[in-house]
Amino acid sequence: MDRYDTVIIGMGRMGRTRHEAMARHGGFRVVAVCDARESAMAGFDEKHFTDWKECIDTMQPKVVFVCTINAVTPDVVCYALEKGCDVFSEKPPGRSLQDALRMEECSKGR
Repeated sequence: MDRYDTVIIGMGRMGRTRHEAMARHGGFRVVAVCDARESAMAGFDEKHFTDWKECIDTMQPKVVFVCTINAVTPDVVCYALEKGCDVFSEKPPGRSLQDALRMEECSKGR
């Protein structure tokens, strides 16, 4: 089975849940975790980042899991898509219809 280099942006409850699910699945290699709070990443062996752009730029993952608060979700999703990453994002997809439409527009042409 192929394993995809993956980063998780946002290590709250959903980021931790996704980390556990990827470990069980086996098709993902989590190479980094990212959260604005260093304490949220305690106990994870992967490389830690507090800046999501730096995480994506440095690690150049195939897959980005976006588990952030919805105020920043559209920025992270669009940035990851622009960098050529496949993206999984938690719901809701932002704070408004405009956020969702922005992410849809970013995904076009991929």
